Amino acid sequence: MGKKFFLVLFLAAFLCNAAFAQQDVNGWYWLNGQPTGNTLKAIKIFNTSTMYAVGGRGTFMKSNDGGDTWSVNNQVGNPDNSSTGNLATRDLNAMWFFDSNTGIVGGATQTAPSGVATGLINRTIDGGNTWNFAQFNDTTGSVNGFYFIDSNTGYLTGGTRARFFKTTDGGLTWQDQSFSPIVPSNTYNCVFAIDTTRIFLGTSSGKICTHLPGQDSAWKLRQLPGTTSASITDIVFKDANTGYACGNANYFAYTTDGGATWTQSNAPATVGQRDMVYNGGNLYMAGSYYSIFKSTNDGVSWDTVFFYDNSNLNQPASFIIYGMDANGSDLAVVGNAGIVNITNDGGSTWRNKNYSVGGGSTVYSSMLVSPNATFDNVPSGDIWLGPNGGGDLLYSSNGGANWTTRSTAHTRSIFGIQFVDANTGYICGGFPNNGGLGIGEVSKSTDAGLTWTYLSLPATMNTSQINAISFTDVNTGYAAGFRSPFEPGLIWKTVDGGASWVSQALEGVPGGSIVSVQMLNADSGYALANTLYSTTNGGNNWVRSIDPYVTSTGWSNMRVASWDVVYLNGNGTSNLKKIIRTVDRGATWTDLTGNLLSTVTVFRTRWLNLNHGIVSGTNGYMAKTTNGGLNWTATNPGGSTTVDCAIPNKNTWYAISDRNSSYEVWRKYENLTSISLNLNVGIEGFWDGSAQVQDTVRCTLRNSSSPYAPVEQAAYRINTSGYGTFEYNTAGSGSYYLQLTHRNALETWSAAPVALTSGGSFNYDFRSAANQAYGNNQTLKSGKYCFYSGDPNQDGTVDLSDLTMIFNDAGNFVTGYVATDINGDDIADLSDLVITFNNASAFVTKIVP
Repeated sequence: MGKKFFLVLFLAAFLCNAAFAQQDVNGWYWLNGQPTGNTLKAIKIFNTSTMYAVGGRGTFMKSNDGGDTWSVNNQVGNPDNSSTGNLATRDLNAMWFFDSNTGIVGGATQTAPSGVATGLINRTIDGGNTWNFAQFNDTTGSVNGFYFIDSNTGYLTGGTRARFFKTTDGGLTWQDQSFSPIVPSNTYNCVFAIDTTRIFLGTSSGKICTHLPGQDSAWKLRQLPGTTSASITDIVFKDANTGYACGNANYFAYTTDGGATWTQSNAPATVGQRDMVYNGGNLYMAGSYYSIFKSTNDGVSWDTVFFYDNSNLNQPASFIIYGMDANGSDLAVVGNAGIVNITNDGGSTWRNKNYSVGGGSTVYSSMLVSPNATFDNVPSGDIWLGPNGGGDLLYSSNGGANWTTRSTAHTRSIFGIQFVDANTGYICGGFPNNGGLGIGEVSKSTDAGLTWTYLSLPATMNTSQINAISFTDVNTGYAAGFRSPFEPGLIWKTVDGGASWVSQALEGVPGGSIVSVQMLNADSGYALANTLYSTTNGGNNWVRSIDPYVTSTGWSNMRVASWDVVYLNGNGTSNLKKIIRTVDRGATWTDLTGNLLSTVTVFRTRWLNLNHGIVSGTNGYMAKTTNGGLNWTATNPGGSTTVDCAIPNKNTWYAISDRNSSYEVWRKYENLTSISLNLNVGIEGFWDGSAQVQDTVRCTLRNSSSPYAPVEQAAYRINTSGYGTFEYNTAGSGSYYLQLTHRNALETWSAAPVALTSGGSFNYDFRSAANQAYGNNQTLKSGKYCFYSGDPNQDGTVDLSDLTMIFNDAGNFVTGYVATDINGDDIADLSDLVITFNNASAFVTKIVP
């Protein structure tokens, strides 16, 4: 029984992974709302197996197994600000495929910062594997519909700058037909052509625009009966005489005389109709939330066909259906939130093809992924999503393969999620007091997030938007918030697990928002408002940064990696910094903006170590660095603004969005093979009890067996805590001794070989104990274990020869970066001799395997 159960689990995991492998060809996988949460506008069925769909954010999807799995390409639409490199593409509204290989798609117009853009469609000849843009005009214009009479001759229609174009070479080139004769200025949603002389365009004002031989000497706007306002969304003819038009609001009309006159015959619905298809003697019309409509008598009367799949509990809440297609007994409908429903028996039974777990909200404001950062104490593989606009938390225990909901009483967005230990967690959110009643919300869980208790808050918290929480243990925590522009932003502290709170004001913040508070322990931490603040006494005093580099820009958030290492990320004004970092507690700052998109607002920055980090930003912009921010590689998951992100390891990152689509949580895999080694080291002479003098340390990986041959060396300038990230690009997976060297410290090895894996990031702390070094060869100084100092000639022994070097340089008043400067104050003097003399007297020498 146990073996069978394990096999079932294995197969389920395998199938789930296989489905993920079928997802986005650009590297991003939709973890919820699969195959996509973007609105789908059109679908094409070639046969029972092969079908295509297009929709929001430049989405093109292809299935070869009847819709069970899909490949997704989110960059088929027109470029959105392409000259600035944000990689976003515009919505696709329509497509036309001549066969399963050759087709065209079109949609929202190209945009460019300079205002210079051209009308483009996208064309494929290999079934959507590759695409090439074709220009149809020299200005802008959204494409809303295509119709081809044959493989060469066809038409497109759309906005006023794209209202009517013709091609005679299958869409390679286009001619503007709007002015010969003049097509009335309008927004056109659809086009149908019986032949080159009988053409119909659907308008947004209850009219159709026609050019009929013997009836219209020029283009003529015809008001359809029974409406003056419906937007005509589709026109279809089954033959030269009988045709149909549908619209929004709920509207349908038919003609039996080639479009000269029309009769209204609305479907039994209360919502707008958006698409039609004639197949096998049946007319189908779509638009309703849970059903399509079928007519066997050319639209004179209608039957309701329900397509909702009651067997799938994890499907989008059905809303507007925008597109449909039919081929024999195979039918499919697509629409809002990426919904895809398919039948293979003419509509008798339906299957929904989505995996879309809701919880009252389909967009997200915050996320917690384990392992993610210093403060994220949740099991590996756990993901928590905070809803935007209120509702339940979304939870996955297996990296996003499956989701469940966790009920909360929160009515507003959840902006912060934190687990202090395996059982105790806190969430926060709310709405600010902008001239009305603000709402502050904090909840607590003591059962690993299964249930959440809504906490009673004091008046100032209860009327504030709580932007962030930071607990250092199950009882001691801080919260930061936004009341209104006319009231001071506050920090609140609890020492009893949220039962009571005391407010703390930041000096120099008369009004506005405190966007984040991140505490390292009960006493020390940082807060971000109009500038950066720090405390070392539990918030009794918050010290304001006066560094102009920090106060000269608008910071949207921060990431505190340690007391020394803090990142600030900023807004989208091109002359301001996007990311800056300090490694010395704010004494100095380094600009890490690098080649990031100049117009983006960076909402979040997350770091695995000093080299590997990611950012999320406006318009779906994401970027990653592997060299500490010197260079960034941009990408786009295919959704809207990414408001939060996570990087649990260097080859996996996540992002979420809170707007303009549904179920936007994504994962991307990389294939980096470098090894990151994050070391904490102390150097006796450079450690004064509170800060380490920053200096370069080298770490060599050596084989674990004699003769311990060197494999690869890396160097890093450690920060004031003795922390640094060392990168190895050629060493493969294995167990290695760590050999540490410094210009005047005693060579020190790790106590034992350390197991390292290609692509991994690993931590090793020499400072935590003497036995972290081989032979316990460290000295305890001011609470930290340090490498012995006083070996400027690097012969492995602190002795008279080292003293002589220092004595000579001290006598000559040598200054600067020299090996004889044992305490790092840039001068060789008596203090350096004292350190060296003491270690020489103790016969200090290196101890190696």
